[in-house]
Order: sequence, then structure tokens, then C-alpha cells
Amino acid sequence: MALKAINQQREAKTRESLKLAFEAMFGARDRRVANLRADVGFDPTATLVDLSALMNNPVAGLRSYAADPGAAGMFWGYNGPYWTGSTDALNRPQDGWGRPLRLRVVGVAPNQAWQVQSLGGNGVDENGAGDDLVYPTVGAAAQSFKSVLVLNVTNPAPIKTGTITVKARNGGTTLVTLSTSPYATATVPTLTCSPTAGGVYVSITRTGFTDLNFVVDLLPGEVRSFDVTL
Repeated sequence: MALKAINQQREAKTRESLKLAFEAMFGARDRRVANLRADVGFDPTATLVDLSALMNNPVAGLRSYAADPGAAGMFWGYNGPYWTGSTDALNRPQDGWGRPLRLRVVGVAPNQAWQVQSLGGNGVDENGAGDDLVYPTVGAAAQSFKSVLVLNVTNPAPIKTGTITVKARNGGTTLVTLSTSPYATATVPTLTCSPTAGGVYVSITRTGFTDLNFVVDLLPGEVRSFDVTL
């Protein structure tokens, strides 16, 4: 009975740790938490199987968290550690039995799904079944974590010209650009982009007017719409 009670405590701790580790890797849908994917913008692969990336920079030479020189107010880069729970001797997040938590990547891109896995009390990898504990219980599809930003732009008189550019946080990759040609009319197309992680930087240049620049942080899977008047 004593052993059963101890295992129940270990299982309860592990279930909590699985959720926290998953959110530290990918973020939470209901609130903002520090997470690796938002800061770095990576798509996990089997090379991150032991979640050590939550404690140590996973890519040699990856920049530390700092301002993007090409986007005022945009910060990105490795800002770990992202895990504050218990770790094993190799500094890896661990479950209630002292074993390292694992990342399960189910399927292949672009139809991958992600889970964080514990091998449970028996310590045997049963591919997410049997004695294994996983979070979430159904793998979170990679595509479901892509956010969507919609810019509804109006251009009232006097008609302004310029460029609208939306950049991703992870490295300042341009997601969508609207240049002078359609911009110089009263009707401006709606701009939609889907960053893989974190946030975006919106840069709006207006010839003869003050530029508009702002950062939008997005939760995993969030769809957000902005009305922008030029």
C-alpha cells in the first residue's frame, strides 16, 4: 500500500510536469508563458527527444535573446532556461521517477503532432500507450499551433503611398509585403499572414507621414485581427 501511494504521488507530479514542459516548449493557448518556440521559432524534430533544449541552447551559435536590429522593439533569441522543475544529472527535465521527459513527434511534416512523454512507473517506452504518460493525450498538431494575423487596412484621403511589411520574430523573416502600387488607393487589400511561432513586427512606411511600427505577440493557434488606418 505504501508503494502504491508513492507511485500515485509520482504519477501526479509527472502529469503536472508534462503539462509544464509542453508549455515551456510550445507555449500555452490560454495565457502567455515564456517558451522556447516563441523566442526561437523552431519546429521540433527528433533531435530534441530529451527536452534538454529547455535548459541549454539547442543550436550552436544561436543568438541570445536581444533586440532585432532591423525591427525596433522586436526581441528574439534563446532566453532559457525555460524549465524550473527538477532535472536529472544531465540537467534534463525529469518525471516523478527521476527519468528524463521526452518529446514525441508523431507523423511527418507538415502533418506532425507533438506530445511530451514519460515512460511511467515501468520505465519502458510503450510508444505513448501502456504505462506511458503523455501530454496532451492527443498529439497537438503542428499546423494547429500556427497563429494568424489579419490587417484590415484603410487609406482615407489624402491617399498615402508607402510599404507595409510584416516580419516574423525568429530572424526577421518577411512574411508578407504590400508595396506602393495597391497601397496608393483608397481600397487596400486585407493582409493575412501565419507566423509559425511567437510574434510579428509590423512596419508601415507612409511617404510624407510618420511611420507606424508595432509588435504583435500571438498565442499558439490564435487568430487576431487589427484595423489599421493609414
